[in-house]
Amino acid sequence: MERWRARARPRRRPHPALPPSPPGYYPEALDKPNQDAVCAHEAFGGNPDCLLLACFDGHGNHGAGAATFVAEGMPAALLRDSLFKDAPELALRDAATATNTALHRSPIDDSLSGTTALLGLLRGGRLCVANVGDSRAVAAVARPPPPLGFGGVAAVPLSWDHTPFRKDEYDRVKRAGARVLTLDQVEGLKDASAPCWKTEDDDAADPPRLWMPDALYPGTAFTRSVGDAAAERIGVIADPEVRVRDLGPDDRFVILATDGVWEFINNQEAVDLVASIGDPQRAAVELTFRAYERWLANETRTDDITAIVLKLDGAPAAASLAKQSATAASIAAATAACAEAAGAGGGLARDSVREARASAELAPVAEARAAA
Repeated sequence: MERWRARARPRRRPHPALPPSPPGYYPEALDKPNQDAVCAHEAFGGNPDCLLLACFDGHGNHGAGAATFVAEGMPAALLRDSLFKDAPELALRDAATATNTALHRSPIDDSLSGTTALLGLLRGGRLCVANVGDSRAVAAVARPPPPLGFGGVAAVPLSWDHTPFRKDEYDRVKRAGARVLTLDQVEGLKDASAPCWKTEDDDAADPPRLWMPDALYPGTAFTRSVGDAAAERIGVIADPEVRVRDLGPDDRFVILATDGVWEFINNQEAVDLVASIGDPQRAAVELTFRAYERWLANETRTDDITAIVLKLDGAPAAASLAKQSATAASIAAATAACAEAAGAGGGLARDSVREARASAELAPVAEARAAA
């Protein structure tokens, strides 16, 4: 059986979080730290056929600390769980809630700060995806070629965003006492007595948010999070939804990414882009750059953007890993150029991103290659 070739490191200790992607571009706060974090653990738990990948999107004043804490703590909690060996999907749930409790007890002030958590645990040919928040995992599955089908790959969701756009999540937080209102409703521009939104595609610019019954905070646009102690009083929970997929010969690759990717790129466009490039390293770089350009085309800022591509090629045990990884120097230069162009409109910023993409030296942050 093919096995993961792990780099030399202690097998039973979690690997430190990988360096996250460069920070988003915020004209009003050019020194804003990146609040994304990622981790990749080969031979996870000492099992050469087990791989753990995860990304975390922090938010709030202490979001960067929260994301790093969870990126380091959740894999360790997963390994400690007694169910990890025989029921990993249950162990993932336990690890999320245990890490949430640990974050509350840590020196990090998570009263109004926290992080999403998206983990993919690959063991043999079975992939477990645990999601808390609005980061997202998508699989690409080969479609039959003409005349039986359209060819290419089809996007298959492996997670569902936790936002009030989902009726089940809306109903749950309402039962917990949350007021769910858009900013227009809060400001009296729209009727606050009933939902005024339709779908995330239609109303992404002013999404429904969660508010205390008698106060104008926390205003979160998500319904699940690790941290956010104050929002727990109105139904924000750290319980993940876990999906299990038995990978087959038609499964080509998996994308795990923070919402900076998904704000302006849908699932199908993302898998089409990655499939058109082939190499997972270059595809992950291009996906983040494409998302960056879309942000600048639609907004005056960008979010932090992180993507992981796990290539399968129909052989789950022979996957290769690539994190978004244009060199730090190249992307930092693109961010700096965007900052300088803040007063000159988005055109110069977009040009700087194109130049950075063209000159980026691709240096992998981590690789997992198959060994017979």
